[in-house]
Amino acid sequence: MNYNTCEKSFAKNAVLISDLLDQAAEALPEKTLFKDSSGRTISYGQAKQIVDDLAIGLCLEGYKIGDRICLIGTKNSSDWCICYLAILKIGAVVVPLDSSLKVEELAILLKDCEASGVISSDSKLNIFERLKPDLPSLRNIFLLDCFDSSRSSSLYHLIVRGQSQTITYPHINPKSLAVLIYTSGTTGRPKGVMLSHENIISDLKAIQKRLIFSTNDVILSVMPLHHTFECTCGFLNSISLGLKIVFARSYKSNQLLEDIRKNEVSYMCAVPLLYEKMYRSMKRKINNSRWVRRLIFAILFSVSRLGRRFNHNWGKRVFRSLRKNVGIDSLHMLVSGGAALPKNVSHFFDALGIPLLQGYGLSETSPVISVSSPQHNRFASVGRPLESVEVRIEKTNEDREGEIIVRGPMVMLGYYNNGYDTAEVLANGWFFTGDIGYLDKDGFLYITGRSKNVIVSAAGKNIHPEEIEALLCESSYILEALVLGRKIRGSNIEEITAVIVPDTGAIQGVQGCEPSSKKQLIGDIIQAEVSSVCSRLADFKRIEKYYICQDELPKTTTNKLKRCLEIDENGRLIEKRSIKMN
Repeated sequence: MNYNTCEKSFAKNAVLISDLLDQAAEALPEKTLFKDSSGRTISYGQAKQIVDDLAIGLCLEGYKIGDRICLIGTKNSSDWCICYLAILKIGAVVVPLDSSLKVEELAILLKDCEASGVISSDSKLNIFERLKPDLPSLRNIFLLDCFDSSRSSSLYHLIVRGQSQTITYPHINPKSLAVLIYTSGTTGRPKGVMLSHENIISDLKAIQKRLIFSTNDVILSVMPLHHTFECTCGFLNSISLGLKIVFARSYKSNQLLEDIRKNEVSYMCAVPLLYEKMYRSMKRKINNSRWVRRLIFAILFSVSRLGRRFNHNWGKRVFRSLRKNVGIDSLHMLVSGGAALPKNVSHFFDALGIPLLQGYGLSETSPVISVSSPQHNRFASVGRPLESVEVRIEKTNEDREGEIIVRGPMVMLGYYNNGYDTAEVLANGWFFTGDIGYLDKDGFLYITGRSKNVIVSAAGKNIHPEEIEALLCESSYILEALVLGRKIRGSNIEEITAVIVPDTGAIQGVQGCEPSSKKQLIGDIIQAEVSSVCSRLADFKRIEKYYICQDELPKTTTNKLKRCLEIDENGRLIEKRSIKMN
């Protein structure tokens, strides 16, 4: 791929989010913007025309500034993106919803935001039809399909209606509410995060001052678009730079790699779990190869790591044939966010010549606060704060760790209809993240845990479960680990307890493993790995009890480990409480 740096960002002169597509379509009308998983492509010019027609159709249907329209899709698609931009173009508010939510949860959120419209994928239409009688504000339910003329509820008919009309778009204040995002609820009930046009545009501008993109970049959209990370960093960032977006067919490793290879994907953003799966898949293939190839890989890997010490990216050259064979030679940048990225995964991709950059942010900050760059990538760090972000560490301990608080134009307006929780986290323009971390002497930010997840030892010392989980997951025999504090019966003291998912594939590769002794072998290996981790930890941080689990650990739809869990007496994970809204 020829690498020509993007010289123009449409975010620079954008005031509203819909301005991004307007400006990009004027400059690049014929360039492909979207490629759906079905193979259908849509150019920038075509996308703008459909967005304009749909926006007019929504206005003719009676939608206006401030109306909340919920958007829910079971997969990423151009339809979802077109609806998002059309809703914003008329000054209405987009409410992206998670398609995995249960009926009761959807009903609560629709009632909370007083939704006047719902645009839904086909599989959810019946649910919303059943809920409608109990939602007095809800006027219409539309099918999320811009091209299906056979269904009366399809958006196609609104688009056709809009084609024959012209309107004067309303004046929209860039500081007004644009997107209402209900948090995923990893630690409790969801809250509605209010983001303005200005919040999101300012974050895009700051991201583009940190990361360099090419005019030929192709972005693979993997994470759900209802998540702020994918929506801002994948979808909106790409439009603001005139890039091409390819929607992944699934999360399966073989299909992801095929999508990357066939479309010459150069950039993607995802949570650590996806990169860990790619890492383990590639490592397994290497470990199962002939001893000569394993030896050559080990030598080249060491050479690449040595070069990095002197700021040389030797991996780009020495592993080019390997990247071609795997189908990832087109990749020039990966970005990870949403959870801590294991250092061994970062080291692996970097040694192969593909920078894997760790970033940090929250829905409340649009979302990016900091991100590493290829030129300044410290693997344990989430990078320096973006140019427009102020970061302070509050109430530091002896290790200079404290709560991370941030201030800047990307900080949310507040929580919707929730003044109490807003006052808890916003004060004098500062947002209190609830995350624990520190800044080093060079200004790089490090995340060590989350205040709500902290386990308090009998001696009153704070223990961050994320630290222990990261060490456990460095083992090639452990797929996942969740560390929780479990109260000892009859006491308020918490013991450190781990739930561990073994990598049975890796364990089966151990020499001399007989099927009859598989269970015992798993137990012996995991015990050895836990003991090894404990030997590297201070006494008060050591795991006191662990359980082996054969099932994948519970996660949100963005593949973050759920934290609102506890371990019962049999080692099973159960929900602490159901999600409720007052």
